[in-house]
Amino acid sequence: MNGSRIILALLALLVALGLLPIGMGFVIESTYFSVIESVQDDAQGGFAISGEFDQGLWSSSSVTKIDWPDGESVVLEQSWVHGPVPLGEMLRGRSPWGWGFAVVETTLNPESGEGFPLAFSSAEQPWLESQVRIGFDRSVQFHFSLAAMEGEDADWELDGVWGEGEISAEADARIRIEVHLGRVSVGAPGQLGWDGATLSLERALDDQGLTNLGVALDAGVLRWMGQGFEKAGLDLALRHVDPAATQILLTALSELAKSPLPEAEREMARSRLLAEGLPQVLRGSPQVELSRFVLRSSEHALDFSVRIAVDGSDPTLLANPIFALGLVQAEAQVSASRALVESALDVYLAGQMAQDEAAEGLSQQDLIGMAAFMREAALGSWVAAKRLVLEEDQFTADVEFDGGVLILNGEMLDPTELSNPLSSM
Repeated sequence: MNGSRIILALLALLVALGLLPIGMGFVIESTYFSVIESVQDDAQGGFAISGEFDQGLWSSSSVTKIDWPDGESVVLEQSWVHGPVPLGEMLRGRSPWGWGFAVVETTLNPESGEGFPLAFSSAEQPWLESQVRIGFDRSVQFHFSLAAMEGEDADWELDGVWGEGEISAEADARIRIEVHLGRVSVGAPGQLGWDGATLSLERALDDQGLTNLGVALDAGVLRWMGQGFEKAGLDLALRHVDPAATQILLTALSELAKSPLPEAEREMARSRLLAEGLPQVLRGSPQVELSRFVLRSSEHALDFSVRIAVDGSDPTLLANPIFALGLVQAEAQVSASRALVESALDVYLAGQMAQDEAAEGLSQQDLIGMAAFMREAALGSWVAAKRLVLEEDQFTADVEFDGGVLILNGEMLDPTELSNPLSSM
């Protein structure tokens, strides 16, 4: 008797597991069209989005089309596996065990892009493939890949992109993404490129709803301006930032700049916008920190770090842009090999002289020789004035800004010198 009940219970469970995904298909279809409508409303005329949904039993399919005003369009083909137990995964040869709202796979095929601004190298394989797992708690896990591509004018090339990430449903709304880039070339050969790179990004909200963002980039062999670096990377952090308030202020300032108001009225309106917007933008005392920027090769080396913080605890001071400058604290350290500094200065000075009418008729070799002479004079002047410190073929500089005072290598500096560093020659 007990055995029969157990069998009946198992049969009922199996029937429920088979029927639940069918019912979930209706929920997924409704959610799909709700998202399409929401995205279209947020687009504000920037593009048009439409979709078709074909509901099945354990899985469904959809086609989403995005059209831009300039005639470009893409068609995304999507396959939905219904939750709560995605039995449709069995049809794809994968394990169906797992609890969630849906699993959606998206594909962008070569024939689905009209006037697309990117040129993908493959005419047979999909340009884009992704899989997203959506939980009932609205958490998301995803991975994706992009085929090799190049710019519309062939001014850059990228040997593919792939990555993965997740979006948490916790209170901090944490987002984690790791992206791997293949070999990259930008501009003329040797101008800029690297042999693969990994970009990591993590975003979370603090208890005030402000954004904390961390970005790390580590590249393979980097080629830049004819130089090769075996190591290149950076670590960047933004803390206590209010992106929405920042966007609102920047948009208002941009619209004001386009207005036909007289200059005097426009300046008054600008001061009013800053007085109203800055306290909101800086309310969390935001910080920006580039803790690591490094380039390394057998001949050249560059290490750079900078930290900027704004004290936003007193809104009455932030309302006045003049006082707000005194609430900024910043510090930066830079260390560069002599060979790298000399090479960079030669390129800069030769380029500047080439634009001068007085240099007309001079050969490239003449320009390089004159640039080398000016470079030695500039470096000698900067070292003598303690603008740079030279130790064992390594130039270093330490900059501080606090309370409106700029200090370079322990000495106060006239900020106007920064607009033309060659003026001290």
